[in-house]
Amino acid sequence: GAFATVRIPQVRMMSPQLGLFARMDTTAERDGHPQLVTFYQPELERALRASAEAQAHVSVQLETTLIDFREDEQGSQATLQRAGGRLQRVRARDLLAADGANSTVRRAIGQEFRGHTYADDWLVVDVRNAPQPIDDVEFICDHRRPVPHMIAPAGRQRWEFMLRPGERPEQMESLETVRQLLAPWGDVDQMQVERRAVYRFHARCCDAFQKGRVFLVGDA
Repeated sequence: GAFATVRIPQVRMMSPQLGLFARMDTTAERDGHPQLVTFYQPELERALRASAEAQAHVSVQLETTLIDFREDEQGSQATLQRAGGRLQRVRARDLLAADGANSTVRRAIGQEFRGHTYADDWLVVDVRNAPQPIDDVEFICDHRRPVPHMIAPAGRQRWEFMLRPGERPEQMESLETVRQLLAPWGDVDQMQVERRAVYRFHARCCDAFQKGRVFLVGDA
């Protein structure tokens, strides 16, 4: 299935003291594709799921947890826990693990992440009907609280606010905190806040993406 994207013409670096101090032209294409686009992640996930479910040979099972797996010469046998606690065993020639940064499979095949992570958490806020929309990406380079801000599809704007020491996710995700943070861009009561969530950014990698017929993909 298709999902909407917005082509980004430029990235601006803004400073509270200097104003606009750098600009990057992102209008060029690479290999026939726009250099930079934004999209709305829930729409992408819906499109991926719909595409998988449309394949006759694909079975989509939600609310399912991988408990463990064993490898042999023919492939893997995985033990799954379904909703309600029922166990199910599945045999497969290949096991592709897309089970995220806390991947059970990655640890089971002896791969741990190398590289760096950041002790910084970020509050993501997705908004519709912002009164002062932009059509590009801007970075507010303020050491007190850096803020990336960008356009997204369907009249959306996205902000990311870095948490300061001592600030808790549940406090930052409250509508009152979001109202204070978005005050420079308008009244939250005039906006449609679709999502507000705290996440931590990682930039790490492991040494190998394969062991036998087990493969790591995505964030795993």
